[in-house]
Amino acid sequence: MNKKLITLPLAGMILASTAAQAAVIFNDTFTGDTTDLNGKVPTSTTGGAAWVAVSNFDRDGSFDGSAGSATLAFTPSNGLIYSLDASISGISGDGNWIALGFANGQSVTAGTTNRFVSGNGNVVIGQAWMLARGNNTPNPNAAHTVGTTDSELWTGAVATADGGDLDLRIVLDTTGGPGTWTATWFAKEATDGSYTQVRASEPIVTEANLTSVGFAVSNSGISGTLTSFSLTTIPEPSSALLAALGALSLLRRRR
Repeated sequence: MNKKLITLPLAGMILASTAAQAAVIFNDTFTGDTTDLNGKVPTSTTGGAAWVAVSNFDRDGSFDGSAGSATLAFTPSNGLIYSLDASISGISGDGNWIALGFANGQSVTAGTTNRFVSGNGNVVIGQAWMLARGNNTPNPNAAHTVGTTDSELWTGAVATADGGDLDLRIVLDTTGGPGTWTATWFAKEATDGSYTQVRASEPIVTEANLTSVGFAVSNSGISGTLTSFSLTTIPEPSSALLAALGALSLLRRRR
């Protein structure tokens, strides 16, 4: 019997099974009405968490009005890679911004103390987050760790994306265990074929403070529509490959 006919299909099945280990924690397609997002459960969730959101976020994904946040309670675990993703359309509002990120805290109160920026008395503070500005502004987009104490402007072609439609992604890697967590930031315009890494990987020194994920807006000057949001875990590529190679090696020894 031809060994290739056995091993090659098996390799495909092994790799497919490791890829299938990716798990959706939250997914929201914002197909609701214009009622408040606060208290609503995402389209799918493994833990049943509901949105905690200021009233300017609606169930259909639209946002405008006062500064504030919309978050889901979430605490990362060691040994995983998380991908936090959002697609946002029609971002408008001069130098004002919409942000995606891992954060600390939740609040339904409108105001600048709940918009991921650090400061005295702030309640919802971003821990690994990124902001995209509205149109008609020369101000660049930025990626941050805690609050704004560690900030960098986006790099690459999307660094000065001027409102419109954007896809945002933050990858949180906890595979190294406590004290080694890192975040990496990505963005993509509607016309781009792939994501651009807009900030290099940075250590997350506030691991215990990651208690939520979601959005924040700077103030009443920003508007747009959230079209999708998700938090997923993805298999560590090296682990998946080693598992596949190990299974193939075992099969060859048995043959």
